[in-house]
Amino acid sequence: MTFYETYLYILLGVFALSAAYKRGLSFQNSKTTANVQQQNPAAFSAFQRNFLLVYLIMMAADWMQGPYVYRLYAYYGFSRADN
Repeated sequence: MTFYETYLYILLGVFALSAAYKRGLSFQNSKTTANVQQQNPAAFSAFQRNFLLVYLIMMAADWMQGPYVYRLYAYYGFSRADN
């Protein structure tokens, strides 16, 4: 197993545990449905802002690595025509 595969599995485990924890919290809070329905629009807009922030960071990181892809190909012996 390579370095990247190891960290991929570690991150997947962390995400799975955090999703299970979050689901457990939401199950406990679902007992008071009237209160949850009143807070839902504010919670959803907070989720949207959080999602947009993470999405923009990831897209910026992808955009920044773009120019280095061809240099990486050249390092491994590929030319632009091989792409």
